[in-house]
Amino acid sequence: MDPSQSWRPRADTVVPANHALSYHPPFELYDLARDPWERNDVSGDSGYAPVLAELRSQLASHMQATQDPILKHRRAQSWLEGKTR
Repeated sequence: MDPSQSWRPRADTVVPANHALSYHPPFELYDLARDPWERNDVSGDSGYAPVLAELRSQLASHMQATQDPILKHRRAQSWLEGKTR
């Protein structure tokens, strides 16, 4: 392998053989000061709940201001309102 490409195998996306098992939650949150490589999703940590709520609110406001078509979906509405993670 070309030495200039040595980073590539570590950066390739890992995809399960069964694509139906691929899942990302609607919101992910990372503490970049403590976890610059974004390996630990803290969106479920109660200590970060105020930060997640504020970011979710900002996202909802932006989506409403830009008339984002995804707002027509009930699931998107419940995510933005914090009813599900």
